[in-house]
Amino acid sequence: MEEKKVPEEQIEFLRKKLTGNEAFGRVRGQLTEKQSLLESVLEEAESPTDFCRRWDQLSSDMRIFGNQLAQFKRDGWDTAYEELTRALKDKTYRLPGETVPLHQTEPITIVMFDFPRTLTLIRWIRCAHWMDLDNYLEELNQSWTDGLSKKYWFSSGNPSRTLTHELFKAFPSLKEYTLTRRQYREYEGWELVKSYYEHVLGKFDHAKLRDIGQPLTLARDTYNDHLELYRGVGERMCLGYICRADQAEVLSRFSREEQKQIATWTIRMPKVNAENDFRGMFIGFHPEEGHDEWEAESSNLVSIGCHQDYGVVAMSRPYSDPLRDHTGRYHEQYSISQVYLKDLDEQLAFELDVA
Repeated sequence: MEEKKVPEEQIEFLRKKLTGNEAFGRVRGQLTEKQSLLESVLEEAESPTDFCRRWDQLSSDMRIFGNQLAQFKRDGWDTAYEELTRALKDKTYRLPGETVPLHQTEPITIVMFDFPRTLTLIRWIRCAHWMDLDNYLEELNQSWTDGLSKKYWFSSGNPSRTLTHELFKAFPSLKEYTLTRRQYREYEGWELVKSYYEHVLGKFDHAKLRDIGQPLTLARDTYNDHLELYRGVGERMCLGYICRADQAEVLSRFSREEQKQIATWTIRMPKVNAENDFRGMFIGFHPEEGHDEWEAESSNLVSIGCHQDYGVVAMSRPYSDPLRDHTGRYHEQYSISQVYLKDLDEQLAFELDVA
C-alpha cells in the first residue's frame, strides 16, 4: 500500500497522470446518470461492427480507470478518488490546476454597469437587513415607534446603519421610492429595483448584449428573499451580463462615454463548459488579493487579471456547495440575509447566477 498523501499531493499526482492521456479523453464524462454506457455507444455507432469496436475501446479505457480508482480506494487517497470520479461523470469538470489548450477555449466576458454603485447595492443586500430601509427613514424623521429597532440601529458593531446611509447616498431617488413603497404597503425591495434601474441600468442600452449574452442576477440562497428583487413578473433584477464575445466586441456596442462606466472581466473558458448556455453556472466575484489562489486551482475558469480590485471565477453546482466554498473564504455567513464583515472597509465576495 502506498503512503497516503495530503490532498494537494494527490491532486498533483492525478493531474500529471491524466495530462495528455488519450484514454482519459475518451471516457471523460461517460459515467453519466442520464444515460447508460450501452445506450451512449449505440447512439454513436454507425453499424454493428462499429459498435463492437467502440465498445471494446470503451471497455479497455474503463478497465484502466476502474483499476486506478480501486488503487485510490485501497490506499485511502480520498481526494484523488473524488476528483477522478467527478471528471469521469462530468466532461465539463476541471481538476484543480488543470489547464486547457487555447484552441479548445473561447473568450467569455463578464459585464457590470457602474460597478462601484452596483457593488454598494450588493453589499447592502448581502450584509444589511430589509428592515433597515425603514430604519433609515425613522432616523431621519426621529419617529421611532419600536425601541428595539432603534437600539439595534444605533448599536456599536452593527454595520447596517453605515451601509444603509451609503446606499441612500449612492441612489438619491431611493428615499422617494421607499416612501412610496411604505405608502402602498408593498414588500421591501421594490424601491431598490426602481432606484437601480433609474441610476444605473437605465442609463445603458444593455439590450445590445442580448444576442451575445445572458443576464446575471443575485445568486440563489445568498440573500433574504423577503426582498422583492423583480422588475416584472418573473424577471429578476439584472445586475450584469455574461457574454460569448471578447472584451473588444462587448465594448464596441457602447459609446466611449458609456465604456468609462462599464467594468469587464475576460475568461478563456473551455468550449465544453460554454456549450450549454452556461446552465448550472454562477460567477463568483472575489477581492484581488485572493485571485492568485483561484488561478492556481482552475486557470481556465478564472478571469485574466482583475478589474476595480476584483477578479471573477466561473463555477458550477453539481457535486457540492461551491457557492459557500467561494464566499466562505472571506466571510462568516451566518444567515441567508447577512454576511459578517470584520470591518466596513472589508471587500465583499459575492456570487451572481446566470439567469
